Amino acid sequence: MNPKAKLSTAQAAKYVGVSVSTLKRWRDDRKGPAFVRLEPSRIIRYEVWALDQYITDTRRNRVH
Repeated sequence: MNPKAKLSTAQAAKYVGVSVSTLKRWRDDRKGPAFVRLEPSRIIRYEVWALDQYITDTRRNRVH
C-alpha cells in the first residue's frame, strides 16, 4: 500500500487490528498512531506510514 495513502478511521482500525472505538479513544487520549485533521471539514485521516510506524513501535516495546 502507498505509504502516503490516507485511510478513514474504520480503515485504519482494521489495518492496525483494533476496533473503531479503540482508535477513537486513543485519539481522544492523545495516544496511538498519528492522524491528520483535514480542514475545513475536520475529517480525520490516518496515513499508512504513520500506522506502520505505530505498529513497529508497539511491537518493539512489548514485554515478552
